[in-house]
Amino acid sequence: MIRRYTRDDLDSLWELYLNCFPEPCPFDQFSEALNSGTTLVADSICGLYGGLISFIDQGDPWIWNIFVRPFARRNGTGTQLLKEIEKYYRDSTLHLYVEKGNSAIRLYSDLGYQGVEEVSGIYRENLAIEMVKNI
Repeated sequence: MIRRYTRDDLDSLWELYLNCFPEPCPFDQFSEALNSGTTLVADSICGLYGGLISFIDQGDPWIWNIFVRPFARRNGTGTQLLKEIEKYYRDSTLHLYVEKGNSAIRLYSDLGYQGVEEVSGIYRENLAIEMVKNI
């Protein structure tokens, strides 16, 4: 089930985030992102297995991060999270950065996101691709 994040999810979502990324951001940055836009979680009776954090920058919605437990990847969880967040940002252009070479580029492309430019300085060593979709 995809639903909006609540404060009761904080510890579980942080644990999920830590397990999905080898070099996570500090907790205070993560917590600030949660309060900057709409956050969704993928939830089941066994707990959280996915999350999507968005924010607004200069009037434009951005996906800050999307993360899914390994067992739930390639099963539609990322697609469900993205389609749900798009409902919150109708009549706008949704932006995201993805690391060049990341397999998620195919997911974003399949859902109608288009690469508009390569950007340095987002990821430590690799270029990022800014992708957008008019909702």
